[in-house]
Amino acid sequence: MYLHSEALARELVAARLAEAERERRRRLLASAARLGRKAEQAAYDARLALARVGA
Repeated sequence: MYLHSEALARELVAARLAEAERERRRRLLASAARLGRKAEQAAYDARLALARVGA
């Protein structure tokens, strides 16, 4: 019985670690998407400012 519960505990820990890794990757992708949108907006604003100056 002891070996069975130990294997189950190992499975649960592995599942939690896998879920934590998926969550970490999801957050990283979301952050990258936000930064990409910010960079696109900054580039657009810079082009607009240059157009106003007449460059």
